[in-house]
Amino acid sequence: MLSLKLNDAPVRAVGVLAGLDAATPPGGLAPGLRDELSTGISHRGDVLTWGDSAGDPGGAPSFFNDLTAWECSDSSFHLEDLVPVQVELVDGVPSITDDDQRILLLHGIAFALEFSRIVYGLDRPCPVRWIVATNETNATFRFHKIRPDEYWNHPELDKYRMEFMAVIEIEPSDDLRPNGPGRGRSRSHEERHQPYGSPGRWCSDGGRFHSAVPGVLARIRSGADEVRQRAQWQVS
Repeated sequence: MLSLKLNDAPVRAVGVLAGLDAATPPGGLAPGLRDELSTGISHRGDVLTWGDSAGDPGGAPSFFNDLTAWECSDSSFHLEDLVPVQVELVDGVPSITDDDQRILLLHGIAFALEFSRIVYGLDRPCPVRWIVATNETNATFRFHKIRPDEYWNHPELDKYRMEFMAVIEIEPSDDLRPNGPGRGRSRSHEERHQPYGSPGRWCSDGGRFHSAVPGVLARIRSGADEVRQRAQWQVS
């Protein structure tokens, strides 16, 4: 299963409700991001990292709260370093226009969707969450394995009022997992249906938390033979 969750601002800016074509970056995925895909990912102990990560998985989570925070720190990079957008310095502070923030978000989403294929190629396919965040100063991409009660981002994305946020998740079927049917222990009902709003920890490197407002949850779920799209309005 593949899902895409956005806060309100990018839903309007990208026009994703009109279909996935609207979420395609102009000119296709940036060459720098394609090169990044060739790095691949791998399991290293209990964590998931880039293939060329210099991080020490044996010391994880180190001074971080949990393995999720460690993975997000280790995997994070700036999209504006690899996507051709204009970043100006205003009084010594980077400044990115709204249009370029939208372009960076599109590249981040497209990168995550391409990235999802790599997950299925792992020796131990596992649920993975990608987080794309763009604002007026920078844009970041990071990933982590999905674990019960662990979050890097705030699960209610509309709390990010000053950023474009996109969270992409892929959850390979049980048949592809080492502990799936025929491969050991099957996941419990609770593990299968871990809700976004369950108690957990989250952190942010600049996200501003405010009161949640009614939001749009845009999810794109893909199956083996078809891609279904749906938009679900959430009413507070």
